[in-house]
Amino acid sequence: MTQEQKRLKIAEACGWKGISSLNTGYAPWRKESYEQRIKACSSADLDSIPLDPLPDYFSDLNAMHQAEKAITDPFLWNQYENNVADAMKYTGWICHVSASQRAEAFGLTLNLWTKAP
Repeated sequence: MTQEQKRLKIAEACGWKGISSLNTGYAPWRKESYEQRIKACSSADLDSIPLDPLPDYFSDLNAMHQAEKAITDPFLWNQYENNVADAMKYTGWICHVSASQRAEAFGLTLNLWTKAP
């Protein structure tokens, strides 16, 4: 799985809808749900639904901080911490983990992809 495919999987797990091939989607923080927007538009007016650029989870620590908020189950959080530790190969403190390492651990924790052999 490519990094771009993984990025899309993380975005979906974080609540992004209507993701396009242009790496845009309907942001989860918008007031109206994506489903409500779809129902309110005619099929000819679907292009009027606002789309935002997807976060770059593999290079933006702020985006990964937001993604980490999606892990609310304590068991999953513990699994995430273990995956982060594994991703950094036990070479440093968790506060020094890169966005890319956090994104990889996030995807493994939520079973969005499997670990490469």
